[in-house]
Amino acid sequence: MHDFYASSSVTPPPADVEPGVAPANVTANPLPLVAVSTMPPEAEAPNEESNGTTSDESTNRPRQRILEFHPSKIIKNDIGDKNFSILIDEARYCSVEEQMAVTVRFLDDHGELQERFLAIKHITDCTSAGIKEALVDVLDYHGLQISRLCGQGYDGASNMRGEFNGLQKLVRDEAPYAFYVHYFAHQLQLVVVNVAQCSPAIADFFNYIPLIVTQVRSSCKRKDALLAKHQDELLDLMENGKISSGTWLDQESSITRPGDTRWGSHLRTLLRIFTMWNAVVDVLGIVVVDAREHTCQGGASGLLIKMECFEFVFIMFFSINLLSTTNYLSQALQRKNQNVVEAMHLILDVKESLQDMRDNGWESLFSQAKNFCEAHDIDVPNMDDLVGAMGQSVRTKNKVTRLHYYKVTIFNVAIDATITEMNHRFNEVSTELLDCISCLNPANNFSKFNADKLIRLAEIYAEDFT
Repeated sequence: MHDFYASSSVTPPPADVEPGVAPANVTANPLPLVAVSTMPPEAEAPNEESNGTTSDESTNRPRQRILEFHPSKIIKNDIGDKNFSILIDEARYCSVEEQMAVTVRFLDDHGELQERFLAIKHITDCTSAGIKEALVDVLDYHGLQISRLCGQGYDGASNMRGEFNGLQKLVRDEAPYAFYVHYFAHQLQLVVVNVAQCSPAIADFFNYIPLIVTQVRSSCKRKDALLAKHQDELLDLMENGKISSGTWLDQESSITRPGDTRWGSHLRTLLRIFTMWNAVVDVLGIVVVDAREHTCQGGASGLLIKMECFEFVFIMFFSINLLSTTNYLSQALQRKNQNVVEAMHLILDVKESLQDMRDNGWESLFSQAKNFCEAHDIDVPNMDDLVGAMGQSVRTKNKVTRLHYYKVTIFNVAIDATITEMNHRFNEVSTELLDCISCLNPANNFSKFNADKLIRLAEIYAEDFT
């Protein structure tokens, strides 16, 4: 959005063509002004002798025509007295300035959803009150009343979604039915990020993952060696009949670093490390032997020791299983044709799958990690040995068995944190509201109509139902 308007050669008309003064640093939507160029030439240069108009009148006539195509007029005429919702995305621009992009959504006279980009506004005060003041300026500039808001969509920042002092609360003080809904796919990514930090052992595991990726692909030589060894391993598996060949199967792949803002990157990185395990270990071994600097040798050796231990393998398999459960929901929520009711059911299904994993998934997970370690000559410790609780020193008096450490401190804690985070992110207010609205879907002759949901919707929007 920023790149498009930054590269656009079309600029809004000067402020003197519109009654009132535009607020500072507001860039209005320039697209409707393209229609100005379609005006006939005679409208721009009227004949003064034939119509008897003065020079000032002939000059103001095209200016009045331009005013008719002003984006504020067009958006205001499109919305009229209808209710509307807003979408706001706050980000730092390349000029190191906080900017806020504002988009409005509404239903037109034909009942179809329309979306209009309003402005990109520079923000000097990033508090909820400062953002609200900037939002009001943008709405006033386009002749829209904040009292007609019926929905808000922001990111998960505390100054936006705060229940007591956030922007959504300040807006609802003036528009009580402007319910706040956080983008579901973004919420789920925040859940994934929380999983990577839910316990000391898992947080330490994800701290090592970027270091491993950097070591094995920091140079062209290492990357080529990684791909060559992985290719040799695939050919060997094919010859032994352990994997099959075919179109789109066993394609050349590499490893990328996981990122909190790249959806699904945590799972993709772990899956690549799992499938390229032998190649990664071999490349780290090459670095230990051939590196000229002792720091590189020591770093690769430490990573090799870290990888070839049961705890690393156990957390890798556990994270893959856990993130695979949420990844399907993430992919579904990002589909443009996603049905609201289906999305609600998917969220409930994921919560049930997580609870089932907690109740019945331990044995299979432990077997996966144990079998992998035995196949790759990694020692499996005795689960009855005593270790420090919560990963503490072995000299601590608070000791637990390894079984308790892996099952309770890591397995149960991570799943409980994920379920809790999902319940917090996908709260009952937003999910119930969308579920109730879905009963008005006219598809398939209102097949989703439900009288109970309609009654509940009338209770939520009490003033709109009489």
